[in-house]
Amino acid sequence: AYHIKETFELLKEKTFVRRRVRILGASGAANAHVTDVDELLRLIEERIDDDEADIEPIDEQDGVLNSYQQVKKYCLHVTNELTKHHTEVDGEDGAVIDVSALSKAALAKLADAGDAMHLIGASLGGYGF
Repeated sequence: AYHIKETFELLKEKTFVRRRVRILGASGAANAHVTDVDELLRLIEERIDDDEADIEPIDEQDGVLNSYQQVKKYCLHVTNELTKHHTEVDGEDGAVIDVSALSKAALAKLADAGDAMHLIGASLGGYGF
């Protein structure tokens, strides 16, 4: 039996996402999340097409949005941690980050978080969100 609902719950779990980002990096975690969501949605579609009577009721939109929301939250956390000592408030324009003061490793992590956010956004766009 498929455990689609439980899998969506795991993908929304804060601890799971945090560990996934720490191990795979932000873009690796985002890529794994997108792959998992794609596979879940494919399985749901396949089960509907096969007219399986035991399909568990599930809100796919909620599952996709909330699982991606966790990745986004952790990417923003990583970004804030890397830049908190190099950010100045610039009047009406908001915060300005002095990237010249960041190490190459920090810049690489920021770029990785940006790539992750782009991948999540592209996936959401692909699903029509």
